[in-house]
Amino acid sequence: MRLPVLHAPSSNPGFRLLPQNRLDGSHGWKGNKQVRIDMGRSPDLIVLGMHLGVALWVVGPLMYFITAGAKIFTAPALHDGGAQLGQFSFVASMMCVLCIGFFQALVWYHALCGMLLALISLVLYQWAWRTVIDRNFYTGLRGEVPAAVCESGPYKFLRHPFYLSYMVAFLGAAAASPSLVTAAVSTLGVALFVYMAFDDERVLLRSGLAADYEAYRRRVGMFVPRVL
Repeated sequence: MRLPVLHAPSSNPGFRLLPQNRLDGSHGWKGNKQVRIDMGRSPDLIVLGMHLGVALWVVGPLMYFITAGAKIFTAPALHDGGAQLGQFSFVASMMCVLCIGFFQALVWYHALCGMLLALISLVLYQWAWRTVIDRNFYTGLRGEVPAAVCESGPYKFLRHPFYLSYMVAFLGAAAASPSLVTAAVSTLGVALFVYMAFDDERVLLRSGLAADYEAYRRRVGMFVPRVL
């Protein structure tokens, strides 16, 4: 059985059902079980609400990272370049979702994937936050080291859970609002935090924690848990 597709033509503020065999390349693939919602010039309030809900869900973790990071990491005013770069990348990704994705056709599997990735990023961030409370962690690119190597919570499985949560949030934004601009911003955001992770490790391996961190690095994966 072929599924109908929700479509809002420009002459009608609502939306109507189109049989699957009337789809062309701009509305879906013939014979595929796809449901796509097009806002048109006069979007229906329900469709508008769906766009708004998906957008807020996807950008929610990015907004949270900006506010919560100030409570977790130490970043002196004269040496907070890493914090500023991170916040700029979060804001850029949020703008892509709100300004570009909001006016795109809402494809349900894109929205679902983006929302799921946003949820995973937030859960991982919260887990890492609860693990490092009162451990005096610093923002990236500062050249500082903590008092000891953390090996509890998500740090049992990943060396950089905070950075991974940011990268997953960027992927969620790109999935929910697919475009060349969103893909480029997300790629740059991921590259930024990968670079920060390598810089953190370089600093740690030259510090008084070098021996402990080298042993920890051999046991635990950087962004992906080690099976063996």
